[in-house]
Amino acid sequence: MPIAMLDLIRKCGGRIIAVEGAPHSGKTTFAGSLGPELSADIFHVDAFVRALGELPYPELVDCVGLGRKIATSAEEGRTVIVEGICLREVLGRAGVVPDFVVYVRNRGNEIDHVSVDLQSSELESFEREYHRESLELGVITDLTLALENARYHSRYRPVAQADYIYEWSDT
Repeated sequence: MPIAMLDLIRKCGGRIIAVEGAPHSGKTTFAGSLGPELSADIFHVDAFVRALGELPYPELVDCVGLGRKIATSAEEGRTVIVEGICLREVLGRAGVVPDFVVYVRNRGNEIDHVSVDLQSSELESFEREYHRESLELGVITDLTLALENARYHSRYRPVAQADYIYEWSDT
């Protein structure tokens, strides 16, 4: 765990730590390693998905339930780590403002580096290409998440707004 990042979290008095990134970027693993360092409760947004269905992903999440869990832990004086995709939007819907945001970026993850770096003007062609590929391959899940991730990054620019960027590569 990067000592400089832990120092930044402690210095800001962070009680609610957000860990976000693209699908399959290593958010869950990172949050699991960070939790013991901060004696924190960890909440995984995926655990609050009400039912699988059509995207946008944040609409599938029980944001009220997630917000309640986070608020309860914070009110009891515990540090909270919440991790997931589209996290700023999900937390906004939950009425939660994080004290510190870590963006996890896996340089070996194609979904991460392709969809995250898109400019708004490139989003439409990206959507068309991924839609075509999903129809050809019959693989919807990762491609749909990649598209949702691209839309989210185009709108929220989470990399630019993160307090700390944790980069690694699984290749």
